[in-house]
Amino acid sequence: MPIYKRQHTHSHTPQTSTTLNLHIPSLHDAILIETSLTVPTILPTSRRIAIIAHPYGPLGGTLHDPVVQHIAAVLVSHGFITATFNFRGCGHSKGRTSWTGKAETGDYAAVSAWTLNFAVELHDGAADRVEMMMAGYSYGALVAARCPRCDELVQAARSPPNEAFDKALAAGKRCAKGWSRSHSDVGRTSYSGVRSPSLQPQRPSLSELEMRPPSTPEPQVDLAKLAVETRYLLISPPLPPISTFLLPSFGFAPAAESIVDPPTAAKRKGKGMKMLVAWGDDDVFTGVKKYRRWGEKMLAALGEGFDSVEVEGAGHFWGEKRLGVVEQKLERWLAV
Repeated sequence: MPIYKRQHTHSHTPQTSTTLNLHIPSLHDAILIETSLTVPTILPTSRRIAIIAHPYGPLGGTLHDPVVQHIAAVLVSHGFITATFNFRGCGHSKGRTSWTGKAETGDYAAVSAWTLNFAVELHDGAADRVEMMMAGYSYGALVAARCPRCDELVQAARSPPNEAFDKALAAGKRCAKGWSRSHSDVGRTSYSGVRSPSLQPQRPSLSELEMRPPSTPEPQVDLAKLAVETRYLLISPPLPPISTFLLPSFGFAPAAESIVDPPTAAKRKGKGMKMLVAWGDDDVFTGVKKYRRWGEKMLAALGEGFDSVEVEGAGHFWGEKRLGVVEQKLERWLAV
């Protein structure tokens, strides 16, 4: 699984970050999924992870979508290890778009489980809490809403369903340990060779790590004991009938559970789940009245766990100015 590294600074990001480009085998059928993983140079004590899915591939959606990239930059600036990826058949991902979205759900789940495992391995001690953001825009929001529960993702990381994913997890662990070693002094990274005076070291230096007694065992990560707090960030999720067209369910294949279905959301309410949904009042695929009615049902299902923002003048394809409204709402929501 080749990994290429580059360092960059987003306009939203006051600190540097490192991007890893890789291919992760899908949990559906081991098809390789092109993934871009951005790791902030300074990480918070508790791990924060975000997976962001793009719009419908056959209509031009990719991980480079401006809305996806904008949200990713905001989340990186808040300390999230952020993964964007191309669904099967898009960009350099293998395979082709499926009819039902079941395969794409496996793509999303694979990137989520891999990133969860990678993030936990970055911790200087055994991480016991992770905040996981399931995010998506348009079609990507529908797939994110169908992603398996976090306990199922943890199980996939503990007991990989296929050999290809097992090897990818092992490669990810090695990469995480290498990243941790090279970033032990957060004022300098081995990728850039540049010292940033404004960054204060928050981890022991390499020399300090080497001075640890040989008898001190390396902290072991027990995924079974990991507490995962789930958040959903959904941008312009199409509602029926458009969603039914994008993710149809045939008689021989029962519909997958989706968190945008109020009864399903109500069942998960007690697990500390939070959801933020953003839509425009000029969306051509889902009318604003329909969004409002659905929002009322979701609020009844999730109570204070549900939040939304309706942006005046915004259509399905947004724009930098109107995305700024979503960004402000997102930043307030993350602080809660």
